[in-house]
Amino acid sequence: MKHLTKNLMALTLCLTALSLTACGDIAPSGTSESSPPAVAQVDQSGYVQLQDPLGQQGAQPGQISTARNFEIVLDASGSMAGSAIEEAKQAIHSFVQSLPADINVGLVVFDGSGIQEKVSLESPAAKNRQQFLQEVQSVDAGGGTPLADAMNVGSGALLKQCQRQLNYGDYRLIVVTDGQPDWGQDLDKACSTAASYGFSIYTIGFNIDDGHPLKNWATSYETASSADELTRKLQNTAAEPDNYVPTYHK
Repeated sequence: MKHLTKNLMALTLCLTALSLTACGDIAPSGTSESSPPAVAQVDQSGYVQLQDPLGQQGAQPGQISTARNFEIVLDASGSMAGSAIEEAKQAIHSFVQSLPADINVGLVVFDGSGIQEKVSLESPAAKNRQQFLQEVQSVDAGGGTPLADAMNVGSGALLKQCQRQLNYGDYRLIVVTDGQPDWGQDLDKACSTAASYGFSIYTIGFNIDDGHPLKNWATSYETASSADELTRKLQNTAAEPDNYVPTYHK
């Protein structure tokens, strides 16, 4: 009877594991869409062993977590040079300092050196927060505005974290920008990709009007013209809706 009960439990777990759909099943641009599916096997002791449960070879092991994850994409293009970038850095610094310690925060910046993921969501919370505050202060403005490409990098970072949390939690792409993307940047595709993963897009137009194309895609689109106002608008992105429930991301 004991052996039968163990086998029934193993079969239930096996069927449950096979029914899950990972956020990794949506292949990001440039990756194979033929990743091997999750495989569940019952070992000799009667327990289920999952192999590649995320459906992606080489994916980082993880565990279920409902942690919140904010990936900030900062426009540090040439048009932000001078007081604008300093005010943006000040506002982001204040915003991140005010966040609860259990929120993971990542940083993607585009400047004269190109697009860089300055801070990974994977870092332990304390190290992550300290590193973020240091990195944001080191940003210098320069270069063009590859906004769509930077958003894709941000979505990729959220996707990896989603996999580490076994597809549970809250994922927000927070964009601070002062202008239009460079010619050839497919902003609609970048936004639809983020949306297909279930990631919310929050955009703050800094020193610009409300006519930015991201307004068509953003969960929230706001404008700001000073460091204090930008800090307040960033704080709005962290608010939980009244009906917020950490969700499973397909």
